[in-house]
Amino acid sequence: MKTFIRLAAVLTLLILGSVFWRCGGDFKPDYEIIGCRVIKIYHCSTDTLCLLVADIPYPSNKGLYDDTLTVDGVLYTGVLKTYDLPLRYQVAGEKLRIEFKVMNSQANECADRVAYEAQTIKILDVLLASYTL
Repeated sequence: MKTFIRLAAVLTLLILGSVFWRCGGDFKPDYEIIGCRVIKIYHCSTDTLCLLVADIPYPSNKGLYDDTLTVDGVLYTGVLKTYDLPLRYQVAGEKLRIEFKVMNSQANECADRVAYEAQTIKILDVLLASYTL
């Protein structure tokens, strides 16, 4: 009986050890985080297109966003576009901290607006931010 208990204890420790060993790596989120500003808002017939400029990339970012666009006569680097920015944040110049995923497929452009070539993102979470440039 003692042998069985010892064998069960060793087996339990091995199983738990292997579980904790696998979980011990660096956390790599499946989303990205940036500090950004709203630079343009287009109200389309079905949804709203918002252009954002990435001001502060966080260390966890997987990609470098360097799309360059001229919007209303101003040259911006780090432009992203999204169709799902909540209404309360759709204010030109608003500084935001967003968590997002990059979308592989392009959403429909506004039919009567200029088509901007920039990375399309899906916003997962958004907060007001306060930072200096």
